[in-house]
Amino acid sequence: MIAKFKEYFTKKVKLKIIVFSIISGCLLLLSILMMVPGVGLESKSFIDSIETQIKKIMPKGTYIIKGDSATYNTMMENVVRGAYQTDATSTLNSNEMSPEDYDAALKAYSEFANTWYLNRWENAIKEQKDLDLYDLGMDLVKFDKAVSTEFLSYGYVHAGIAWFFHPGGIKDIFSKERYNDALRNQTMIDQEVYDEALNYVVPGTNVPNINKSLGTLLLNNKTWFLNYQIENIKYGFNVMGVNVFEDSNLSVSTMPKSSMDISELYMPNFTSTLQVLRAGIVMFFIYIGLILPLYIYAMVMLIKNRKEKG
Repeated sequence: MIAKFKEYFTKKVKLKIIVFSIISGCLLLLSILMMVPGVGLESKSFIDSIETQIKKIMPKGTYIIKGDSATYNTMMENVVRGAYQTDATSTLNSNEMSPEDYDAALKAYSEFANTWYLNRWENAIKEQKDLDLYDLGMDLVKFDKAVSTEFLSYGYVHAGIAWFFHPGGIKDIFSKERYNDALRNQTMIDQEVYDEALNYVVPGTNVPNINKSLGTLLLNNKTWFLNYQIENIKYGFNVMGVNVFEDSNLSVSTMPKSSMDISELYMPNFTSTLQVLRAGIVMFFIYIGLILPLYIYAMVMLIKNRKEKG
């Protein structure tokens, strides 16, 4: 038996070197290709669809609040600051948390939102720079990514391969919590049901305060949030009889987009991409622990026999 095994490495040596190398390389490449995209690829497609909607809702150069406007400070301190707070705190699911945990999470999310707001806009406010709502919208996209990394998972906004090498990444990838979270994030319910479950301050010049939410049903949450921003724009057309925008001719009738539907956003499938990532990682470790040592052994034997024959 041993003799036959050794004899195997003495025949068609060159061909076997090529075949084994191709098989080994393909297995390694396949495992890496399965690991590279991860959940982050689905998130990117979803985020891209949000950016598309923002560009339609508040096109660059359309909704501008002048820095010397009498309503500028009020809009910045309440409406703009509030956009970050509602964006973050509306993702919390009050139904699945105790009142104490929900209050603590609200505080943490609000503080994070306030810090982000100050870092982004404090200097602009001091210098009374004009505000283009398009710039606010684009920054909210960056803010969403930061919230996800800070409070949810690094993997939602990074490639699978980066998640794999991130500290604690493998444990997070294979955790039941992450799968359940991904499943919830991709789940969609009737938008009216979601909207009715939210308890929040109506659009206006007060800082919004969300007291109840179904949280991160992502499609529903972002549909609500974008429509909420549309309502804020409509409110800006008549704040105590004054149009807050530079172009006083702006009105509901001139809006490029006065509402949006959930079907206009990309529908992510986080669980499928997570399962592919998990399979790729398992295959990678099988390759490292089993296939690669066998390949190295085979190469040593084949090359040794080839030299002896040569």
